[in-house]
Amino acid sequence: MIALLVGLLGCGADDPPVALSPPTAVVDTSSAVVGELSVVDRASAPVVQDDAFGSFKRGRGCTVSDLDLDGDLDLVLANPADTSYVLLNDGSGGFAAGPVLTSEELVWAVSAADLDGDGDEDLFLAVGGLEGLGFDRLLRNDLVETGRLGFTDVTASAKLAGPAAFDPRIEGPVPVASLGGHWVDVDGDADLDLYVDTTPWPFLAADEVPEQSVIGRNLLWRNDGLVFTEVAAELGLQGQQSSRYSSWLDIDHDGDLDLLENNMNQRNVLWRNDGGRFTDVTAEWSLGDGDLGYPLESFASAAADVNLDGWDDLVLFVRGYATEGPYQLGHTLLLNAAGQGFVDATEAANLNDPFYSGFRDHLNNGVMGSTLRDLTGEGIPDLFGGNGGPGAGYPNMLAVATALQPVDFGAPVGVLPVPVYTDASALIQFPAEELPGSQGAYPDYPYRTHAGCAADLSGDGAVELYVMNGGMSWVGGDAVQEPNRWFEVQSDLPRRWLEVALQGDGERVPFSPFGARLEARVRDADGGERVVTGALQSLSGFAAQHGTVVHLGLGDAASLEELVVTWPDGAQTRHTPGLDQRVTLSR
Repeated sequence: MIALLVGLLGCGADDPPVALSPPTAVVDTSSAVVGELSVVDRASAPVVQDDAFGSFKRGRGCTVSDLDLDGDLDLVLANPADTSYVLLNDGSGGFAAGPVLTSEELVWAVSAADLDGDGDEDLFLAVGGLEGLGFDRLLRNDLVETGRLGFTDVTASAKLAGPAAFDPRIEGPVPVASLGGHWVDVDGDADLDLYVDTTPWPFLAADEVPEQSVIGRNLLWRNDGLVFTEVAAELGLQGQQSSRYSSWLDIDHDGDLDLLENNMNQRNVLWRNDGGRFTDVTAEWSLGDGDLGYPLESFASAAADVNLDGWDDLVLFVRGYATEGPYQLGHTLLLNAAGQGFVDATEAANLNDPFYSGFRDHLNNGVMGSTLRDLTGEGIPDLFGGNGGPGAGYPNMLAVATALQPVDFGAPVGVLPVPVYTDASALIQFPAEELPGSQGAYPDYPYRTHAGCAADLSGDGAVELYVMNGGMSWVGGDAVQEPNRWFEVQSDLPRRWLEVALQGDGERVPFSPFGARLEARVRDADGGERVVTGALQSLSGFAAQHGTVVHLGLGDAASLEELVVTWPDGAQTRHTPGLDQRVTLSR
């Protein structure tokens, strides 16, 4: 049995937890694949807590990208109503403040991709979120052209600021409330299109939204030579829901990415991409007694192959207990049954033990941030849930995958491996270290947590989790500026790894080939073989992009027998890299 060696916190809605000191080795999983775990917060170097420019920030989204092409991974911090900027990795365990992207705009997410094939990654800024309206921005990275890191605003020439109004008498783009942008080659022409989740701000109820308007309509920008045309309705994507952090994944392995449109307080929709047009397959892909339109309380979604069978699955992060529909246990795990549809594996995975429910509406506590990545290094994705609300912080969730077990779901699915999760939230429930010379008093713990980016920021082969904290400007002003964290989950077991940087040719696949899948076949010391999978994603979970370097945790592998890359155009390439290295592979 997996035992917690310290008492976990009581987490009732009216009983906020007290602050804990940093724990050491508090979760014993020695009988499972992750070993004995502990967590350290590495955010003790200057500016790492997002305290550059004189204060903490109101954090939302984070993006990992080697923007200056020096070989280590930098961060882009999206801070609405505060300075959004680049945090440059110095390669020795610290960061320095880099170029400022904007000083006061409501930036909720940043998405990076090499759009022009020059080798450096450009940035899309999603503006507005749940705080207001704004015009999105596209910034070209000028590093390769000029020799220095800087950005040129090309929004106007790209025509990406916002959609046109329904009323032809209104000239120019209309401001919208964007929560995040996904780079995805929708039509298979080897350039990246852009999908943007929006919400009908300031309308909170569906029947209040004006129908003949662009308010709340998600955007799909078709890329025609870096000039974009909005085509969502033309391709079948319609509706004015409050979409929050949808997921792109290839549900049927036909080479194009499909869309789980995640809608808060309204039905979700699973859209199958049929060669660049979209078909609603929500009903036919709901297996058993399931209904993929639920849960209505899903605040964010994330996709990953959680059971390492080669098919991307879905986790829906729920803000408050569901009151209707088939999924009422809390956060929901839906397994892809080899392209037949999705089956509910929530209970079998022990995902909600405990479930920090908070409240259903956004003005109270509950899940906001959401990350689905391998944080413990054995290859199975773990779950991080950032909680809180505009009025207060709330304890965050860390659920680590400790094993895969076979579960028989009956006909027509049969037996599928299911990840088993154990609650390790106590590992991360302690306040940020108060640094000498900090500006003013540290805010009360717990914080209001949003995006969490998972990547090997320190360059030591282990994935760390960079966590964005802070509240809304219209609720608490500067009082809700809070320190960010940089968690590293440590294990007493050996951790082998492989990092793969993927590059497209712009003719067969995009320069940043989002949707590429990886399968690493490893041999353990006892001679047994297993497969660890990964995929190159754009935005994932709540406003997080984990970078265009895919990190594969290989656990205690003795050797790496083969790496298979399935590119977005369906081509497969086979490689035999060694363990514990970063390789660059091109199509």
